[in-house]
Amino acid sequence: MQNLTWRPITPTDAPQLLAMMQARATVDNTTPYTLDGTQQLLARMGNQLATMSRLATTPAGQVVAAGLVFVPPMDKLSFVMGLIAIHPDFQGQGFGDALLAWQ
Repeated sequence: MQNLTWRPITPTDAPQLLAMMQARATVDNTTPYTLDGTQQLLARMGNQLATMSRLATTPAGQVVAAGLVFVPPMDKLSFVMGLIAIHPDFQGQGFGDALLAWQ
């Protein structure tokens, strides 16, 4: 793998995370994400981002891979949500395996 930085996702990563997710949506022919929706998701995760998310970036700051698991409060009717996404230009290089091994 390239010289990547692996770290938890932070709310300030929303624009770069969105760019990767939009590239993913184009390849997968799915509905594109929005900045507002991405920011809301990260805000809902709150303190869980520190332990329940992972982001890989190039030295230039491009998001290559991201994964997160969101566990809502137990007092609400809810579900556990997970996300693993790899930028299309970086598929087949083991990033998905690395995210699966992390969680």
